[in-house]
Amino acid sequence: MGYPHTQSTQITIPISLVTSTSFAIDGFNGGSFQLPSAMTATNVVRLETSNDNTNFKPLSDGSGAAAYAPALTVLTAYAFPAVFFNFQYGRIVFDGAGEAAERSLELFLRSA
Repeated sequence: MGYPHTQSTQITIPISLVTSTSFAIDGFNGGSFQLPSAMTATNVVRLETSNDNTNFKPLSDGSGAAAYAPALTVLTAYAFPAVFFNFQYGRIVFDGAGEAAERSLELFLRSA
């Protein structure tokens, strides 16, 4: 039986963009992200997933609706839904016209 493993890493949202850099989620079964003290965006529009780190598709709840779209509060952590970890790579897409500055988000990923 393996021991639980946690990993902390940072992703970025480049200036003027709404999509984070991609990150590996293969081998993990849970996790969260924490917002920095300043964010232009006020909502996560969707989570996107990929198995090749190139072709990303929105994570759906099966009915075609976004599986995850919380309103955001700075310096708050948000858990990823379990179905997110059925894929190898993920990224976060925010609302708005783009971030006013490059933003770094802290990710916390765990395996059983």
